[in-house]
Amino acid sequence: MYVFPTVSFFSRPTRGKKEKHLLIYMRISLHGNSRDISLNQKINLGQWDVHKQQVKGNSENSRMINQLLVDMKNKVFKLQMKYSQSEELLSLEEIVQTIKGKTTKGKTLLELIDLHNTYKQGLVGIDITHTTLMRYKTVRLHVEQFLKEIHKRDDILLAKLKNAHAIEFEAFLKTNLNIGHNTAVKYVRNLKTIIRYGIDIELLNKDPFIKHNIILPSCWTKRLVVLS
Repeated sequence: MYVFPTVSFFSRPTRGKKEKHLLIYMRISLHGNSRDISLNQKINLGQWDVHKQQVKGNSENSRMINQLLVDMKNKVFKLQMKYSQSEELLSLEEIVQTIKGKTTKGKTLLELIDLHNTYKQGLVGIDITHTTLMRYKTVRLHVEQFLKEIHKRDDILLAKLKNAHAIEFEAFLKTNLNIGHNTAVKYVRNLKTIIRYGIDIELLNKDPFIKHNIILPSCWTKRLVVLS
């Protein structure tokens, strides 16, 4: 079941000043965790309505701040609608970064594979064989098919990759494509090589598949059920 984030607002007194004011904060909660974000809005003591979670009064400043609160809540609502429709999991950190205006699209997995394969193509006959290049190109085809059939999407951001994707990909190769164990393991290793290339060219800060060492038993005959 898709879990929606909750949003609330509250105030805290300023610190270290003789003349106290209140600073307004936004609290976002998701999956049992929460983050507080300062909205950089200061009001006088007694101006905050705890029950309505807004600024009291009808002054221009009060209306402006209250509209900001509505806008912030709508921003979270639009983000959660986007993710619920695409069946992606929305993280608390992504909500926080969106509110702070720090989100960037970033590169995707298929884009990284294309960059890697273009780089390797220039090394054919020097560092690698044509057969090796074709294996990397086959990895791209399998990854694209994996994303479409299992995750119902055309691509995935590198920032969204998790260890579970490597496990699922290996299972997909063995159970959905009926690829033998040894060949499937080679494809997974090729994919991990591509991920390390992404780290080398600074598209990734760390290896999302570093913990992947699970080898599925050969008795698996059922088709893949996506790990939740």
